[in-house]
Amino acid sequence: MIAGITHLTMEANLDRGVDAATTWGLGLRFRDEVALPASFEQVEDDAHKLPLALLTGPGLKLEVVQHRRTSGVPGAYTGVFACRPPGGLPVRDRPRTRELLRRAGVVKHPVCVAVPAPHGEAWFDASAAADGLAGILCSVRDVPREAEFWSDFAKAKWVRVTADEAWGHLPSPFPGSSGALVLEPRTVGASTRAGVGHAMNDQGFPSIGVLSTAVDADCSRAVDAGAALRAAPITTAVDGRSVRMALIETPGGAPVELLSVAAGPRRPKSPDAPRTLKGSDT
Repeated sequence: MIAGITHLTMEANLDRGVDAATTWGLGLRFRDEVALPASFEQVEDDAHKLPLALLTGPGLKLEVVQHRRTSGVPGAYTGVFACRPPGGLPVRDRPRTRELLRRAGVVKHPVCVAVPAPHGEAWFDASAAADGLAGILCSVRDVPREAEFWSDFAKAKWVRVTADEAWGHLPSPFPGSSGALVLEPRTVGASTRAGVGHAMNDQGFPSIGVLSTAVDADCSRAVDAGAALRAAPITTAVDGRSVRMALIETPGGAPVELLSVAAGPRRPKSPDAPRTLKGSDT
């Protein structure tokens, strides 16, 4: 069973990504490294430890990851933040998407900015009504098919679905958090290389995470609902806890990470694990 969206992932230099996210109204919860086999994300040549940080605040959580190299391709997702856009950065003219986000009610006055920390674009609210992550924008090949998948797989509640746009909410396991999801059609050639899908080391915002109560069973459910299995479930440790995780690709071509955290106390971190920064709530 899918409990809901947990986080949006941002690809960035870890220090710069954390610094940027704190200015967007999120606070550092922990930093760590997660051990992954080369076959899991299919972006590294050997088994490795992926540096990551988790930040929390109003709305969904934000995970920052730092791969050894990036694909050079924009990610499938775009973060929509509830704070004022950073000053001194280029503003991108995206009138169609701006109107879509405004009508969807994710932010009141959407502004698209080229942000250097994730080397991509992100949306902000010029009215500066709040802080944190307000929602997620996703570009997909087939908007109605993508919306149908999320309805079947995770009980999404859609406010509007047409051939050209969709918006609604996915459940979230966190009290008071927002699982706003907005879909728009992918412009041919704009998001991926010809014949190549999205990768976990795409620039910007490559993936989202969802909480699963049974990752193995939910992988089968995802495939039955039209997704592709990109990486079979593995077990590793994050922030001292055992985590079962797998990767799927939605019908629209967007990567999704399924996560199931084992109950019980955290295990001690290894002596060479990165230290949690002051102010975290682990």
